[in-house]
Amino acid sequence: MKVKTIWKIHSILGLLAGVPLLLIALTGSILVFRTEIDALWDPAKNKLDVPASAERLPYDQLTATARESYPNQIVAGWALPRKHDCADYVFLMDPHDEEHWTMGRIDPYSGKVLAPSTEFTDTFTGWVLEFHYTFLADHVGLVVIGLIGVMLCLLGVSGFFIYRKFWKSFFKMKWKTSLRLFSGNLHKRIGIVTAPFFLILGFTGAFWNIQHILGHLNEEHEEEHAHLERTPVLEVSLDEMIAKSKQEIEGFKEMYISLPHHPGDDPIYFYGYSETRSPMHSDYSCVTVFNAKTGELQSATDIRDTPAYLQAYDAFRPLHYGNFGGIPVKIIWCVLGLSPAILALSGTYIGLSRLRQKRKS
Repeated sequence: MKVKTIWKIHSILGLLAGVPLLLIALTGSILVFRTEIDALWDPAKNKLDVPASAERLPYDQLTATARESYPNQIVAGWALPRKHDCADYVFLMDPHDEEHWTMGRIDPYSGKVLAPSTEFTDTFTGWVLEFHYTFLADHVGLVVIGLIGVMLCLLGVSGFFIYRKFWKSFFKMKWKTSLRLFSGNLHKRIGIVTAPFFLILGFTGAFWNIQHILGHLNEEHEEEHAHLERTPVLEVSLDEMIAKSKQEIEGFKEMYISLPHHPGDDPIYFYGYSETRSPMHSDYSCVTVFNAKTGELQSATDIRDTPAYLQAYDAFRPLHYGNFGGIPVKIIWCVLGLSPAILALSGTYIGLSRLRQKRKS
């Protein structure tokens, strides 16, 4: 394929994806610091004034408190923060609508309920997150943003091919020139530097959205089943299960607990990580599964013992979110995350300038 043809494809993709990419890039850069923003935005519900030595209450006690505090909803999940001075998130499911989930917040040291059941979009970062991956358009938005992710990958590959001999003039930036030429020079250099980053963000984002849509389509063909009316009382101890998890997986640290929220033999899942993990292993890279009625361990999965393709899939999270190296990496991811916005603006300007020139001639 000729360079001129690829350039046309690159230009068309850029014009189609320009505005959506601008919005996705801006919201994505904000979400890199989601935890920090939440703590500043509403400290009473997110930030706890506790010493590092403070001990959490048992999970059995905390889940019992949640069950009593949210009697009209199913306590379906429990998320732990990365930092000790942040509140736990309780994920609540509407017993009459399994797709309607809300969240509450609980102080894990006192058991105090910090917030009533609220929609995910009631918080600033919750709204930004929903906009980032659905444009607030539910499943239609998921499809659209999935396609934008594919287009971002194609833009990265085609742009790199067009400017594959970039090293010949990369360091010869012309500052004193017209705005159009300056935009073109800036566009090339930022694009070349950030192309690998484009591929990471575009591929992982598109993969998740497409995977979610396919999963939803599969659910639509499943038969209707009975619903729970309220959170079931567990006859087994969550704390004992966590102790077993730590015996099965060295250094296991729980980060999310999926509690029974369907009738029947719904198991209990503990998602977490090993404290001896690689930086590229996510917070949910290790999983233990227990029978919710007997407390019997059904399976334990340590990401380090899984095939390479599963480890690569697990690495999607840290690579997409930039949460694997503390604040320095978050800053880098935030800045790099803005590059699609800069390229969208500069690319649109270049394209419109060329159209104006053609009309004049």
